[in-house]
Amino acid sequence: MHETTHFLIDASLADGADPEEAAVYFENHHISSEVWPLVRSMDMREFALKADELGFIGVMEEDSVDEVRAKVSAIPSIANGLLTFEVIPLATVAHLA
Repeated sequence: MHETTHFLIDASLADGADPEEAAVYFENHHISSEVWPLVRSMDMREFALKADELGFIGVMEEDSVDEVRAKVSAIPSIANGLLTFEVIPLATVAHLA
């Protein structure tokens, strides 16, 4: 049996990034469109935009934190330094619904 781990991705506006420039960028490049390739490939199992700030929360299921970092780092707004992210390994994921 192949075991994977769930990881929480917390992406936010990078320190030093101009919120107004970010707002203009995201008018033309939606975060959800940038993350969609990871959702479509089932690498990103859950995805939600943050309600009160630029950024998103995601859940990925991968073999290692390095794999997660590599895939998330390729998201254009992260690759260009507009957003930064934290990866949090999860011990247990319970699907209650």
